[in-house]
Amino acid sequence: MHLSFVIGWLRTEDNNYLSTPPAVARTLPWRSQELLGYAAHDAIAAGGGYLGTVDLLDPIDLLAQGKQMKTGLAVIGFVLVAFGPAALVAPETAAHLFGISADTPESRAYLLAAATRDVALGAWLLALLAVRVRRRVLAVSVLAIAVVAAGDAANVFVHSGPRSALALGTHLGGLAMLLALGRWLWRGDRDFEAHE
Repeated sequence: MHLSFVIGWLRTEDNNYLSTPPAVARTLPWRSQELLGYAAHDAIAAGGGYLGTVDLLDPIDLLAQGKQMKTGLAVIGFVLVAFGPAALVAPETAAHLFGISADTPESRAYLLAAATRDVALGAWLLALLAVRVRRRVLAVSVLAIAVVAAGDAANVFVHSGPRSALALGTHLGGLAMLLALGRWLWRGDRDFEAHE
C-alpha cells in the first residue's frame, strides 16, 4: 500500500472508496477515515474551496449518520422486544398505554397479543440489522411497524377517546417518529450509503 499526503483537489493513486467501502470505513477511527479520503477538503478559510463533499455534506458526517441510524433502529427493536415481558410483569401499566383496563380476560388477551406482536416486530427489526440488509428493506419494515402504531392509535382513540391523552400521545408520537425514520431510510438511496 502506498500512502501519501497530497493537496485536497488532487486525485489519489488508489481508489480508497472501493477498497475500503463505507461499511468498513464507518468502523475505523476518525483519523483513518480522514486519511482514506472520507473527509471533505475544507480550505474556505484560506480562500480555497470545499471539495470532496456529498450533497455539500462532509462524508465523515454521513458515516456517523449511518451509525446513529443503526443505533436508533436497534433501540426501537429492543424497546419493542422489552414490551412483551413488561406487559406480563406489569399488565396494568401496559393496559394504561392502550387506554384500557387489565381487569377482564379479554383485555388481558388483547395485551398478550399486542405484546407478542411487538416482540415479533422488534425481533424482526433486530434480525434485519444483524444481517445488514439494505436501507430500503429497513425502510419498508419501519413503515410496516408504523402501520401497527397507527392501528394502535386508532384503537386507543376509538375505545378511550381523548380522555386517554397519554396513551394516544404515546402511539401518535411513535407513529410520527416511525414515519419520519421510514421516509429518511427510503430516501437514503440518494445519499452516501447507497454506494455501498
